[in-house]
Amino acid sequence: MVVTSAIFWFCTGLLGVERILEMVWAGRNEQRLRDAGYVEFSPRHMTAIVVLHLLYFASLVVEFTSSPRHQLQPAFIALFALAQILRFWVMSVMGERFTARILVKRGERLVTSGPYRFLRHPIYVVLELEFISLALLVGAYWTALIFGLANAFVLLLIRIPAEERALRSVQQD
Repeated sequence: MVVTSAIFWFCTGLLGVERILEMVWAGRNEQRLRDAGYVEFSPRHMTAIVVLHLLYFASLVVEFTSSPRHQLQPAFIALFALAQILRFWVMSVMGERFTARILVKRGERLVTSGPYRFLRHPIYVVLELEFISLALLVGAYWTALIFGLANAFVLLLIRIPAEERALRSVQQD
């Protein structure tokens, strides 16, 4: 129980700090890109994404702290670690173009190196792996199910189509 709690709080804290630092970096990148002529595409869904992520963390903590049964699932540590490695790979390949918002500029070339050789939107695989693996790591099954599905819904039906429309809009000519 003590080991499970320590691992849970470490991983949850790590992910929380990671997200905060990522948003600071993304915000700086966004400003640089806007100054370089990039424009934001489809900003309305960002609020829903932020709320979803905040509710995920809240649900995770509530389910973990309110459940008397904490059973560490070691296999999910590896999945969570894999997600972190993939996250840093995506961020390093995107460099100054990594943002939370959809910013595009006519004539800009797509990134096709690193994980983008294999997947068109690798950061969303990372997000889904994180949502599910961290929750399952400590047996927060409801959080894994509800937020895994909600995140997949937002990504597949809202965010990815918005990115694809943005990319098509600047590649036409």
